[in-house]
Amino acid sequence: MMKKRYKLACLLLAMLFALTACGTAPSTSSSSSPPPSSASTVSGAPTQGGILKIAVSDDWSTFDPFFQISLANRVYNPMLFESLIRLGNGKYEPGLATEWSFNEDYTQITLHLRENVKFQDGSDFTAEDVVWNIERAKDVDAGYHITEYFSNCTGAEAVDSYTVVIHWANSDFKIEDALSRLYLICPEKADDVATQPVGTGPFALEEWSPSDHATFVKNEYYWDEGKPYLDGVELSIITDAQSRAINLVSGNVDIVDNVSTQDISMILENENLSITENVPPEYKNFSMNINRAPFDNQLVRQAIAHAVDREAVRDMVYDGEGDIRYLPIVSTSEFYPKDLENYYPYDLEKAKELLEQAGYPDGFEFTITVNMGIDGCLEQAQILQSSLAQIGVTATLEPLESASFFPRLTEGDFDMVSFGTGEPILDPSAYFEGAAVARTTRNFFGIEEDTFPEYTQMIEEAASELDQDKRVQLYHDILQIMLEQSWTIPVTSTVTKVGVSDRVQGFDVDNTAGEYHLEAVSLAE
Repeated sequence: MMKKRYKLACLLLAMLFALTACGTAPSTSSSSSPPPSSASTVSGAPTQGGILKIAVSDDWSTFDPFFQISLANRVYNPMLFESLIRLGNGKYEPGLATEWSFNEDYTQITLHLRENVKFQDGSDFTAEDVVWNIERAKDVDAGYHITEYFSNCTGAEAVDSYTVVIHWANSDFKIEDALSRLYLICPEKADDVATQPVGTGPFALEEWSPSDHATFVKNEYYWDEGKPYLDGVELSIITDAQSRAINLVSGNVDIVDNVSTQDISMILENENLSITENVPPEYKNFSMNINRAPFDNQLVRQAIAHAVDREAVRDMVYDGEGDIRYLPIVSTSEFYPKDLENYYPYDLEKAKELLEQAGYPDGFEFTITVNMGIDGCLEQAQILQSSLAQIGVTATLEPLESASFFPRLTEGDFDMVSFGTGEPILDPSAYFEGAAVARTTRNFFGIEEDTFPEYTQMIEEAASELDQDKRVQLYHDILQIMLEQSWTIPVTSTVTKVGVSDRVQGFDVDNTAGEYHLEAVSLAE
């Protein structure tokens, strides 16, 4: 039995991205000690106490981790909540589960939980709480963003207080990915989670003023003895990039997220400040609503794709940094099809020709809804606006902060959007079963499930196919359909910059999920 499990584990490992380490072995074991920290090494004992001040670019409307509508959740979610499995440094690490194992066909995972963990209200965390959270995540009628990752989950059971078994309908390569994204909330406090969240994380919410700030205090019940080192954290919402940078330079805050390319030099002029990169990269893109004219016409969508000047976006918006993107899969992935690169080269003459074929020789008017919470989305929309004007198409820009943008996106209330999204983390299945399929809450394109039955069927097959060569071919064919239909247009891939004061010790966002883990952070005296 063990040999069979080992062989399956090797096969599964071979199917992950190049970043993947040994986290998908049939049994991942750890002591009750915390997962390896990505924090930088600090000489001597960390200083206890102090308030860390962070300026974030994005507003949010809820603390419910099942609704991910703001980039700021990469900061506050890990403070409040924890997941069973933690994704960091290109591998899966212990979180609230210290070890886990799979059955032979990868349809069942058994997790052993960390003992003596409490929620921030002092109540015990047990296997029954995990089962409750799994059932909540499966509720397709609730509209949770996490639900797409549990589309194949059939249920969970508590074997004892610290052992959970979770079942999947078929082999699924995103099981660990799903569990790493599932932040667990206290069932007894679920009704108030949007405004009064209770989890097991290192900090608890003290006060929240929407669109302005939030304060967090040390969780006195935190399971990792001695942590967090900080007394608390203050998050300020400053949507303007230059204002965030000025606040860092002036010493009003200790960390700023989403540093604009134009503000990097101002920050680095101060010898007490530095810039670090937040991974994973996120790729910027345009997506069209195929349920609205004229984007219900495939030829129109293809014309738009030919009007996107990726080189101009990279050079003018990001000063030549970042990578040009043609596909929603990183080029280092074994699933990346090189033969599909540059499917739509920048060609305004071709774009004009396609518009004529589509019945729009004189162009048309539409609106590009822009996510202002992500650096560069407005500028790339402006560049596309200029290109389209040359072929008779008038694009009006509608800038929205994330708290307003994402509901519009998920409700399908847009013509076209300019936004950014995170890379598929280790396996592409989560992306295609998420944003690309109608049954989920992240179907941005307006695809109906029966519109492209072959497409949706291939997505389901690829998620559970054990033959690696077949799986690669399936994703090649899926990507080709996506390109031909041109629902979404990848533009560039950039790495988010974070400005940091040197008084901040032990801070490093170099983890695969791009999250801020602050339990090991301290402030220099």
